Amino acid sequence: MRHIFAVSAALESQIVGEPQVLGQVKDAHRLAQDHGMIGPSLDRAYQTGFRVAKQVRTDTQIGERPVTLATAAVQLARDLHGNLMASSILMLGLGDIADLITQQLRLDGVDDVAVTGPSVRTEAFAFHHGLHYVPYEDLPVALAAADVVISAVGSGQHVITPDLMRTAIRQRRQRPVLMIDGGVPSDVDPKVDDIAAVFRYTLDDLERTVMESRRTRESELQPAWAIIDAAVADWRRTAAGTDAVPALVALRQRFETVRREVVAENPGADAEEVSRRLVNRLLHEPSVALRAMAEAGDAADLRDAFTVNRILQRLFGLDLEDRDADKDGTEER
Repeated sequence: MRHIFAVSAALESQIVGEPQVLGQVKDAHRLAQDHGMIGPSLDRAYQTGFRVAKQVRTDTQIGERPVTLATAAVQLARDLHGNLMASSILMLGLGDIADLITQQLRLDGVDDVAVTGPSVRTEAFAFHHGLHYVPYEDLPVALAAADVVISAVGSGQHVITPDLMRTAIRQRRQRPVLMIDGGVPSDVDPKVDDIAAVFRYTLDDLERTVMESRRTRESELQPAWAIIDAAVADWRRTAAGTDAVPALVALRQRFETVRREVVAENPGADAEEVSRRLVNRLLHEPSVALRAMAEAGDAADLRDAFTVNRILQRLFGLDLEDRDADKDGTEER
């Protein structure tokens, strides 16, 4: 159970707190259900795991900060522009990092994505991925239209200059632009930082954000595991109570059977006589079993006898120090 809870809460993941893990566990649970491979007990276990995972994410900060370059870029875009569904993205170049960040932005609801770049493969890439293609010579126009620019050309020279961005910002009427410079070497001239409406981040900037976020998540592990352990303890208590119910039902049925037998065997006896015989009858089998365990002398049997005595003491509030108080009682088969 601890493993189910921990996996669902993404505490066992390579990236602690990774939100996609819970979705993967839910998908696996749903698939197993569709194939009739989950019974009531296992289903309860997973449903409890889902609730515990939600509690971990609600009561700790383990999933609040970005832990990959792509999610860090998306968080920066969200911080600058708010809801990204109305934002436009320009992907400049076909580098892997630009592709990953663009994919993450699309998962976050961005539909307006344009692609441009010097490579002859750019148009085919845009067509294959359902993106808007912009000829490279139209880069100034594309920059003016973009709220987020993700660059990964890596041509060895600055393809975005301060003059180019000043013109774009004027055409945007000073609306801010987030620039993710993923080029190695840099695609964007660092001097664009002097333009008030331009917010430029390099891969090193994103990496620092990611490392800080991972440290924050690691610091949340202790309270997260405390939630998991409390949930496991609660599950054990619930399971113990559930397991005890059949035994209690059987015990009640056994007592009722014995009661009827004693009453039937003593039709003329008064209440005191019937109750005395009933008590003796009910205690006869347990007494014989306890004596047999004690007389066997085997270590396991002695441990069992000691355990039974402690359970009886707790069940009935017995004072086992006063064991001679009822020695004069008689036993009846």
